[in-house]
Amino acid sequence: MPHLLVTERDPLGSPHLRAAACPRQCATGPATRDRAGRLMRSLGTAPMRQPLVRRAPVRRQRRGVPIVSAFATRYRSHTCAEAARAPAGENVKVAGRASGPPRGKDAVLTVSDPHGSIEVSLADRPELQESLAAITAGSVLQVDGVLEEFAAERADEPPRRRIRATRAQLLAGALPLPIETDDAGEARTSREDRLRYRYLDLRRPAMRHRLAQRSRLVHAIRTHLHEHGFVELETPALAAYSPDATTAFVVPREPGRCYALAETPQLYKQLLMAGDCDRYFQITRCFRNEPRFGPMHQPEFTVLDLEMAYVDEPDVYERFDALIAHVLEQVWDIRIELPIRRMTYQQAMAEFGSSRPDLRFSLPFRDVTEALRGAGGPFFEQALLGKGKESGMVRAAVLGAEHVRDSSDPALGELVAPLQAAPAGVRAVRVGTGKQLEGPAAKGIGKAVAARVVDQLGLKPGDVVVLIAHADPGAVAQTIGLARGVLAERAGLVDPDAPPSLVWVTEFPFFEYDPATGAWGPARHPFCQPHPEDRELLKGAGALRRRPAVTEGEEIDRGKDFGAGAIFPDDPPARRELAKVRSKSYELVLNGEELLSGSIRNHELRVQERIFAMFGFDREEVERRYGPLMEAFRYGLPPHGGASLGLDRLLARMEKRTDLIDVIPFPKDAHGREPMTGAPSPIDPELLRALLEPS
Repeated sequence: MPHLLVTERDPLGSPHLRAAACPRQCATGPATRDRAGRLMRSLGTAPMRQPLVRRAPVRRQRRGVPIVSAFATRYRSHTCAEAARAPAGENVKVAGRASGPPRGKDAVLTVSDPHGSIEVSLADRPELQESLAAITAGSVLQVDGVLEEFAAERADEPPRRRIRATRAQLLAGALPLPIETDDAGEARTSREDRLRYRYLDLRRPAMRHRLAQRSRLVHAIRTHLHEHGFVELETPALAAYSPDATTAFVVPREPGRCYALAETPQLYKQLLMAGDCDRYFQITRCFRNEPRFGPMHQPEFTVLDLEMAYVDEPDVYERFDALIAHVLEQVWDIRIELPIRRMTYQQAMAEFGSSRPDLRFSLPFRDVTEALRGAGGPFFEQALLGKGKESGMVRAAVLGAEHVRDSSDPALGELVAPLQAAPAGVRAVRVGTGKQLEGPAAKGIGKAVAARVVDQLGLKPGDVVVLIAHADPGAVAQTIGLARGVLAERAGLVDPDAPPSLVWVTEFPFFEYDPATGAWGPARHPFCQPHPEDRELLKGAGALRRRPAVTEGEEIDRGKDFGAGAIFPDDPPARRELAKVRSKSYELVLNGEELLSGSIRNHELRVQERIFAMFGFDREEVERRYGPLMEAFRYGLPPHGGASLGLDRLLARMEKRTDLIDVIPFPKDAHGREPMTGAPSPIDPELLRALLEPS
């Protein structure tokens, strides 16, 4: 049967060609095609209508006949990796970077390209040895020669290939490199230098691998969504500027008027639903102008944005479950069980103390409040009882003796030291040989109380018990979320080779309260749909009022500022009912971090108007800020929902990286600057004034 050349990738990521049967496209007779089709159907595979990679039919490769490389050009016949696998005696031409001048009696140097490396011997060419004697590492070299076989350094390894050069040409010289460009040198290179010489940092094999993984990730997403009826559409990056957009990048357009770089495609994707674009997605950049950026944040970042009409929450979960499973299998060869686990926000907070639980390890905090009733000492009297009240809570987690190398008094204090600023009190005690509780925090725990705790938790000698106590159960829950991460890291509970932990967290609160200012604001965005069971709780909330305008010189906490959409409770007891209102919003959590967030949107005009009224927006302001979308409501908006997934973060976590600069080709530093180009650049004051001031 005739064959096609199909590009594959070896485990190192280097493409090569193989022969693949294609019963529909090859020049065979009907009988042959029918037999091939029956064979493929019997194996559960339908004959392909179109090959994955279409090329002209060629004959089966014969021994000694060279394979034509997909990378062949006038400068090379093979990549270095392909040449290293080709038969001895074959004539090859490679191009890449030299390791330095030739060394040893065989005058050997190494040539590397993005696909691999191969040794080159200049032993038979003294004139080449002389001309390349001063070549520097990183110089670009082209080599012609014949492949020869030579023994490996170890006897148990197969023979290796190298090129005996007949010709070599220096294509581009290189100055001594200011940073190391091998993988081992990454740890010795500062973050600033990696960004300053980014084009050199990209030469690291591990860095190139991660960027190749980025390409495969995007390809896998597009392939899957196109196959499931989605259309890829772009929304504007230049969006309308709003004074409330405190983290927007402003783009002057004409005197007195400007755009803002889009922080999210939210408005436009909902308008696409109004335009009957049934299933939309795009892989796009979003922009956020903040004072500083942590290792997992960038001023410009890439997201998969997706929206669907006529869906509810289960439909969104099902679609993303299939997408995530496809991506993990195609890019990382990881298979996960479906459906992905789901839990409500309240369940997550109660069980794990966090809305983003990491399920790669088991570290439950059990309620030992009743067992510890009667315990004395400052920790329990102040944190638990709170001036005589018995409404407090104590939760306990057990670290087995196998996870604790040192349980001395100083070590117990060091174990929980990172949690001393947590909302609730945190202490650690150890279990002695007689199953008594020991340590500074155990002084107020009598024998009877200790026995109850030991029995309830099933403790054994050498175990360490971490106790979290506070009069406010909410503070305990928040501290549990912090403690799980700290303790898991210190006790080595997370297997670095463990499969990814994925969980949907659903029914997030609709409102968010800031105790520092007494303001309520939208926990998500004002277009999120409230939970249908909680709509009654929204009634009677007309007394909510706007945050007062910030006067000149007044300082506010921008970390929790809700801007113009914030509201204050005139009747605190009544307003606390707002905390019970749930939304039809959700997050997909990967290894304890948000990977995706989204919601089912409002499609009923009266509900949307009611929500705007609660946030204190009058009709004029609503029209000014959201005019096109409000018009779309009046012309009929279908039920719709979707989500946005952070591609940079997904790639970083799956590649086990803790800094986004490891997965983005040209990232910014912690100040939002690009050291390589000096951006942002100075601008002439007169030009800036002309752009900003109305004529």
